[in-house]
Amino acid sequence: MPKAAATTPKTPRSKANIHDVAKAAGVSIATVSRVLNKNKTVRSDMQERVMAAARSLGYTANSVGQALRTQRTHVIGTMLPKIDDPIFSIIGAGVQETLLARGYVGFMQTIGFDNRDLFDHAMSMIEKGAEGLIVVGQVQDERLLTYCQEFSFPIVSVYSYTESGALPSVGFDNYEAARQLLDMLAQFGHRKICMIAGTTDGNDRQARRVDAYNAFMAELGEEPIVETLDMTRDYATGASALRRILSRRPDVTAVLCNRDEIAFSVLAECRRRRIRVPEDLSVTGFDDLEHAALFNPSVTTAAVPARKMAEHAAEAIMNLLDSGSAIESARYETEVILRESTSRPKV
Repeated sequence: MPKAAATTPKTPRSKANIHDVAKAAGVSIATVSRVLNKNKTVRSDMQERVMAAARSLGYTANSVGQALRTQRTHVIGTMLPKIDDPIFSIIGAGVQETLLARGYVGFMQTIGFDNRDLFDHAMSMIEKGAEGLIVVGQVQDERLLTYCQEFSFPIVSVYSYTESGALPSVGFDNYEAARQLLDMLAQFGHRKICMIAGTTDGNDRQARRVDAYNAFMAELGEEPIVETLDMTRDYATGASALRRILSRRPDVTAVLCNRDEIAFSVLAECRRRRIRVPEDLSVTGFDDLEHAALFNPSVTTAAVPARKMAEHAAEAIMNLLDSGSAIESARYETEVILRESTSRPKV
């Protein structure tokens, strides 16, 4: 009886992942994600190349979310408007040190102040291994929101709280914080109040503060006076903003600055023009940076627990990745710190 031929069992092919598809197609992981997410911004020939590679590897669109969840890198990305900015440096340091304490690695990317165009930034960080992202402010990019929903990719917003946001947030109510400063000025007797704000396009933090100011001035029956600065440039432009305001409205008695750095610039301009603070003009800041208490006069401001919020956001996203704990939004409170730069208006 002839001996049966020996057969060698086939070794099952290892399950392909998103990295394999990208390598086979000769494109980035971000491009694979866009194609499988049916993003029409990718050229048709590249779409065909990616889909052909995915089919040959037995990889489907449903695999994307699974791949992102199962390939542990212990890397978290943080998206900051600027890195050379005191408040965002505090947030970045809080995130980084919290991640490090639990064996995670963090890297940061600057994205500017417009949160309507974050998708490419996010994809570049995901391509480099980020398992989750922490973003300053509310995400307003529909492509990124869709990606997070379809692939269950974790993103946490920090420094801005909203009950109705599409993503979990760890922050404070910017509208309420601005309102607290305005209420304080009104209690002193101020009605001719102006605001120096940062850009509001795609920037929910500044937009909410401006909304609070406009509503408050409407309640007083006074004309709102808002000067908007390009915050990607030097905050010293607060001085030129004050000059423009006083040239139009010399009767202004108080200036609400939406950042402490803007208030510092305004105080320098007041000193140059021999405007007495607070006797001639009351000035407030926002954030309560360390230097706010050291200026002469010291700056009345809204204290924001930036470090605590950053640590909370980092812990929340790690808890989700490590144990599946859902990320719950958390609201922090701000506090008006009354200092020397505000008083009753002169009669």
